[in-house]
Amino acid sequence: LYYGFEACGDVAEETPNPSAKIPVAMRMTIYIGGIAAMFACLALILAVPDMQAVINGTDKDPVTTILNNAFGPIGSKVVMGVVMISFISCVISLQAAASRLLYSYARDEMLIGSRLLKKISPTTQVPVAALFVSGVLPALIIALGFFLQDAVATIVSFAAIGIYLAFQMIVLAALYARSKGWKPSGKFTLGAWGWPVNIGALVYGVGAIINMAWPRTPDAAWYVNYAMVLSTVIVIGLGLVYMWIGRPYDHGKAPAGDAWKVSR
Repeated sequence: LYYGFEACGDVAEETPNPSAKIPVAMRMTIYIGGIAAMFACLALILAVPDMQAVINGTDKDPVTTILNNAFGPIGSKVVMGVVMISFISCVISLQAAASRLLYSYARDEMLIGSRLLKKISPTTQVPVAALFVSGVLPALIIALGFFLQDAVATIVSFAAIGIYLAFQMIVLAALYARSKGWKPSGKFTLGAWGWPVNIGALVYGVGAIINMAWPRTPDAAWYVNYAMVLSTVIVIGLGLVYMWIGRPYDHGKAPAGDAWKVSR
C-alpha cells in the first residue's frame, strides 16, 4: 500500500522548484494514500458478511459479496464503475511515470533505441515514443494472458517484488554513500534521522521481499512456488549482461548530482 510516491520523482523535470516540491508530494502520497488504503482494507474486512466462508474458500470473491450485500446488485455495479475509473487513472499515471523514466535514461543514451525514446514532441512537449512504449508493451503482455495465463501470472508476481527490489537498490546505494561520507545537499534532508531512516527502510524492504517471495503452495510445482525468485534472477541476469555488453553507464554525460562527487 505504501508505494506510488516514486512517480512524483519521475515527473520532477516538469515540476517548478522540484527539489522543494517533490519531497512534499512524496510524503503526502505516503500519508494520504497509505491512510486511505488502510481504511479501505479494514472497512472491507469488517464488512464481510460470512468470514468463515472466506477462510474456507466457499466465498471465492468476497469483495463482490460485500458490495452486493451493502449496496445491492445495481449499487454494487455503480461502485465497481467508480473503482474502474480509479484504476484507469492509476494506469494513466503509471504510463506517464514510466515514459518519463524511459526518456530520462534514453536522454543519457543508456537504453536500446535511445535515439527515438529521447525525442520530445514540439507541439505537446512530451516524449511520445516513450509514452507509446509504456502503453503498448504492457498491453502486449496482457494480450499474452489469453494464451499463456501462467506466464502472465509470473510476470505480475515479479512486478510486485520488482518494485521493492528497485526501491532497495536505491536504499542500499544511499546507505553505502552515507558510509563513504556523503551528505545530501538538497533543500530537503533528514538531518540526524538520515541514518536510522535509511537502515529502517532497508530492514523493512528486505523483510517485505522475503515475505512476498516465500513459497506458499507446497503442493504446486517448484517453479510455481519460486516464480518470483526465478523471474527476479532472470531479469537481474539480463540486466547485468546488458551492462556488461552495452556498458550503458559509460554513455551518460550528465553528473548524478551530489552523489556523483562521492564516486569520483
